[in-house]
Amino acid sequence: MATYQAPLRDMRFVLEELLDTQAVLSLPG
Repeated sequence: MATYQAPLRDMRFVLEELLDTQAVLSLPG
């Protein structure tokens, strides 16, 4: 059984996308 490697690049991309979305939603107006 091969050791599982988490796709850190994909996870970081998703996290950054979510953070960007939250930042946009938190903007006034």
